[in-house]
Amino acid sequence: MPTFRVLVQGSGLDVASPSLIGVRGFQTVRVVTAPTAPEAARVAQSLVAHEWVHGKHSAHGIRPQLAAVEVRHFGLLDRLRGDDEGYTLNA
Repeated sequence: MPTFRVLVQGSGLDVASPSLIGVRGFQTVRVVTAPTAPEAARVAQSLVAHEWVHGKHSAHGIRPQLAAVEVRHFGLLDRLRGDDEGYTLNA
């Protein structure tokens, strides 16, 4: 089954945390295995949504609107290079 790198963008945040004042969105990457690119986008968005509802971000009560803005095949060279799954916050 193919592996995809999916860039997920979140928007519509209203963060009350003093350390995140002014943050209104984010971008993050997920690497997923799926039969098709559209399914990979769906899986990646589901993973990110789960993190915001049930994971470490859930304490903020935030449910961002998510969109897969880029989906591409993730090959052997990409795997060797690695890929960060952190968040980049946008003001």
